[in-house]
Amino acid sequence: QSIRDGLKRVCWPARLQRLKSAEAFFETGAEIWLDGGHNDSAGLVLSRKLEEWKAQDEKPVHLVLGMITTKDPLEFVTPMLPYIDSVSVIPVKDEPLSHDPENVKAMLLNKDEGKKIDAYISWQDAVKGHAENDCRILIAGSIYMSGAILKDIGEVIL
Repeated sequence: QSIRDGLKRVCWPARLQRLKSAEAFFETGAEIWLDGGHNDSAGLVLSRKLEEWKAQDEKPVHLVLGMITTKDPLEFVTPMLPYIDSVSVIPVKDEPLSHDPENVKAMLLNKDEGKKIDAYISWQDAVKGHAENDCRILIAGSIYMSGAILKDIGEVIL
């Protein structure tokens, strides 16, 4: 019974976590989602969710991407490309191993020249740059980044 009760209460932050407090702050009507996924397997799993969203209602999806240099942005993003409308590349806050957003932007432009790809200095600026009514913003690519964002919005779970 203890195991059943524990499983009912388990919380796994930054795994397709909807950031309703961030949505309220930006007041745009956009759904804002956070996922700590950062490798090719996570990209594949996220692509399935993006495909499901696309079939559900056709809302545009904007990816905000921050990764560290031990991970490959192309391996992560490639499965998601058919289902996203744009990519905003950001640095991972306070992380010396953060990929340079301009370098990742260039990599992604070489992979998909038709997709809108921008670089921003923060997740907040990226959200402001792409928030529109009736869209989804998925912030993903790093557990470090996810933790920093949860801290920024006061949703840190210790």
